[in-house]
Amino acid sequence: PKQPFMGTFNGSGFTIDGLTINRPEENYVGLFGYSVNSSYKNINIDNASIAGYSIIGGVVGIISSSYDPFVITNTSFSGDVVGTSSQCGGVAGIVNSVDGAAIINTLSYGTINCDLFSGGIVGQFGGSSLIVKGVSFEGTILTQANSAGLLGQFQGGEMSIQNSSSKGEIRSKNETQMHSVGGLLGLAYRIDIFRLENSDSDMNIYSLSDGSRIGGLVGQLNFPDYSNIN
Repeated sequence: PKQPFMGTFNGSGFTIDGLTINRPEENYVGLFGYSVNSSYKNINIDNASIAGYSIIGGVVGIISSSYDPFVITNTSFSGDVVGTSSQCGGVAGIVNSVDGAAIINTLSYGTINCDLFSGGIVGQFGGSSLIVKGVSFEGTILTQANSAGLLGQFQGGEMSIQNSSSKGEIRSKNETQMHSVGGLLGLAYRIDIFRLENSDSDMNIYSLSDGSRIGGLVGQLNFPDYSNIN
């Protein structure tokens, strides 16, 4: 992308209905393809169809924040997100936030079809900390690895999931073995502190062959100190 969006976008509660983006050979695909030091609130997207190669989100393909924390609040997405490769989410494909991020009161409904790093809310996160609060996904995820109902992969310091849920199913693609797949979180890589509060998952997870590191809530946690699980 040549010019990223920067700033705060307030949808004021209006609804974008029938958003269609078909760019199967392109990266950074979404209502906003590429965003830097930005936040989003009060956005509703219904009956959407979004397709790209990789790094695809219903609201934003990739958000990179180098100073202010990234925040998305009071946002909903319904529709299909399809990626030929990886990093797909109902809200965002990738979130990279040095000073942390928060996703609050945000909902996603529909189908996420992407090989790797797929999440009902976010495909992949990297940063110092992430708070997920009052967030839910309902639908189907078709994937191979590092995927989950809320967040496919987390890489950072501290993560908290509060009052959040997922419902639906996760199925393996192309008769391959799934791994690192969970109802809420697929893979937490190099995480220091993990908190899970008042959250649940009703995701049915189906692997067409014997899968590994598959969990009802979390697929895989990699900790330097397992005493920091709450």
